[in-house]
Amino acid sequence: MVKIVPQESLYEALLRAFKVAQKNVALYYFNEKIRWDRFIYRVNQFASGLKKDGVKPGDVVTVLLPNIPEAIYLMYAVSQIGAILNPLHPLLPKAEALRTISKTKSKYLFCLQIRYNEFKDENLKIYDISPAHELPKIKQLFAKQEKCHHECPYYNEDPLIEFVHMDKEDAVYLNSGGTSGVPKIVRLSSFAINSLCVNAPYLVGEVKDNSGILCVMPIFHGFGLAVGIHLSLSLGYHAALMPKFNRKSAVKMLKHKQYSILLGIPIFYEKMLRCKGFAGKKLRQLDFAFVGGDFALPKLNEKFNQRMKEAGSSCRLYEGYGLTETVSLFGVNTKNEYRNGSVGKPMPNVYAKVVDENHKEVPIGEKGELICGGDTLMNGYLEHDNPFIEVDGKKYVLTGDNVHVDNEGYIYFNQRIKRIIKVSGVPVFPHEVEYCASTLDIVYEAAAIGVNDSRFGSALKLYIVLNKHYNGTKEEAEKVIREEIKKSVSEYANPKEIVFIKALPHTEVGKVDLKQLN
Repeated sequence: MVKIVPQESLYEALLRAFKVAQKNVALYYFNEKIRWDRFIYRVNQFASGLKKDGVKPGDVVTVLLPNIPEAIYLMYAVSQIGAILNPLHPLLPKAEALRTISKTKSKYLFCLQIRYNEFKDENLKIYDISPAHELPKIKQLFAKQEKCHHECPYYNEDPLIEFVHMDKEDAVYLNSGGTSGVPKIVRLSSFAINSLCVNAPYLVGEVKDNSGILCVMPIFHGFGLAVGIHLSLSLGYHAALMPKFNRKSAVKMLKHKQYSILLGIPIFYEKMLRCKGFAGKKLRQLDFAFVGGDFALPKLNEKFNQRMKEAGSSCRLYEGYGLTETVSLFGVNTKNEYRNGSVGKPMPNVYAKVVDENHKEVPIGEKGELICGGDTLMNGYLEHDNPFIEVDGKKYVLTGDNVHVDNEGYIYFNQRIKRIIKVSGVPVFPHEVEYCASTLDIVYEAAAIGVNDSRFGSALKLYIVLNKHYNGTKEEAEKVIREEIKKSVSEYANPKEIVFIKALPHTEVGKVDLKQLN
């Protein structure tokens, strides 16, 4: 395993890994192997192109691309010249993209060719990129890609060799919902991102050489950028790129031994488990699987782990917790430190407290707001005042999450504070009701929201997606669900209404989109 030094730029960490793994594969892309020597050469070419186009240290480069090789080249090329990466969802509506571009003062944009015309008249240096460019010519013919309008010319540049040293300066801007629910732009340093990767031995121990991570989460998401890509590459492993998640393609990649570590949100694993091909001897090559980013159904771990046992695989699913403000991953269950129902312990180089409304630490086991600090802490928010608080001489960020911690340090997530509702003045946690309903075999997915109530001020409305194998009536299902809720949570959490729907709405990264429920 390559040694990671936090006091380096993302690019310097990449060079350190290259010296160890230069003959191995760096990226898998549609079954094509991009080896380390070619990968570094491309990064250097893109850095040369950026510099020739006038990009200077501290400038912001916006990347509106899915997980394709060029997105990764740009990620490290931007770091190489000391600029700041601003990755956005490739299909983000134009108005939203322009707002972020304006806030970050970005003058450089890279997008898919299908979006070039939307931005061509803006005051931007813009290049469009074909997802098929790095595929062999014969495969490009079958890709049926639209021709580029102003194709990126960096592939033909003489590679840049020198680099700008950075560690604690801003390196990446990531869009976040913010811990208070207000959208913000998080400023992350290379030091913070590298500090997360330093925890690799704690997360996975010593895994086999030339291991790989399936990178489903995109680089505009902290989990995808920091863990899916940078942790993988900075350790000298490889990343298996998937521009858009497809469970059958993921199984095919597994069959071809392109990855041994899985990262994803719950819906990713649910889809994999519903794929018939996700079974058998091929699963034995899997070493670890981590789930985070959203509430994981209690049955998910059981189903996944049972599938692994049936295949004779030692892989197990471990739940974690994080936020963009701490580079996506803060606490996690591991093979050696695991507690069912928790989101794990804080990693070695971070620290946490549970506090009340006055930021005073609460006793062990008591509920309160989680505050986080340590080496992975962000530099701050763009265009916002100081977001940090100081407790006992240490700097923390408020997470906006209600949790409790046991006497061994395991964190138990209760609810986003902004989602807590008061029924007759009593705090009610929708998450507890969702969790309770989801323990039932007849329930596939559940989501609860607060609604106005003339008698109690507020009440819960519970949305349920029933499992396909359920053959009973909705009335019978509601009776079973209400009985389970009554046994497990307070009377104030009893839903005013239960609504059965075919599917819950999800955001672009697969989380339940509560804003669409009413």
